[in-house]
Amino acid sequence: MIMNHPIGPTPPNKKHAKGIFRLTRIEVENQRYPVREINTSDLGLFTSLEKAQKAMMRYIVEEKKEKEARRKSYEKDGEVMKIYDYTFGFFITELEVNKLYGLHGSLSERAYKANGELSDECLLADTPDKLDEFYGRPEEEIRFKIGDIVEIPGYGKAELNIIAACPWTTEQVKKRNEEIIAEGRSPLILDSSDDCYLAYSLGVGDTHHHPGCTSVFAPTKEVSLTLKRKLWAKLIEADITWELSQHRLFIDFIRQLPKDEKLNEEVLKGLDKMADKEIIHARYRVEDIQEIMEILEFSEEQTQRLWQIADKSTNK
Repeated sequence: MIMNHPIGPTPPNKKHAKGIFRLTRIEVENQRYPVREINTSDLGLFTSLEKAQKAMMRYIVEEKKEKEARRKSYEKDGEVMKIYDYTFGFFITELEVNKLYGLHGSLSERAYKANGELSDECLLADTPDKLDEFYGRPEEEIRFKIGDIVEIPGYGKAELNIIAACPWTTEQVKKRNEEIIAEGRSPLILDSSDDCYLAYSLGVGDTHHHPGCTSVFAPTKEVSLTLKRKLWAKLIEADITWELSQHRLFIDFIRQLPKDEKLNEEVLKGLDKMADKEIIHARYRVEDIQEIMEILEFSEEQTQRLWQIADKSTNK
């Protein structure tokens, strides 16, 4: 595997004698956001990445032809063809053969958009026999930033999330290890599970998780302003209540948001629900909160409500 630069384009001579490439299609139900049902189906096993990619492109072409033929058939009958589901994207996973594996079993993973364009890749081996060290991602290969709204497929659903933190860059890993070594401690040993984002989905409380880079896609449909407000509010709520180290970066994002009474109401609504359920895990950091309220131009009434929620959560 590529040890000094594990993330990036695959060298043409990269081969695994025992590797096999599994092509998987992700199908999404044409439902409303923020959560939609998905189905996955394995389309084939191939002896090389190139053969798997060619098969994926053939599938895309044939699927397009088949849908066009169906559309014309509906038009001929005077009807409009409804879209109930469509291809969300594809995975090509490189696997060892003749091996037992559970959670660990891939030599590499690549994610593709519905048109066959590469979405992202992780070329780290993650098998019982080999665990490549993760040295961080080159900054130019980190596709999303804090505040981006993304769609994450997994566990039978595709769900909208908002990015709260990005993967370690190569420079960040290097700097952190230099600091740790200077303190007389052993350096960080990272693996493929650290090649991930921090993201929040909608819901009450701490909804964060750590999706791998190959599991994060740009939304495949238009996201309404109402949902954007809810996701923006979720990130602001996280900053207020979970004492995240990303506060200064969040402020940069918050400054870009439109001044919007409805956004402020979404923030207050989420905090109030958390206080009612007694799941606010941190006291408000007064200076940080005042800065956020000033940027978002909270009204006097909204400011009073925020401190009332704080008192309610503290007194429980």
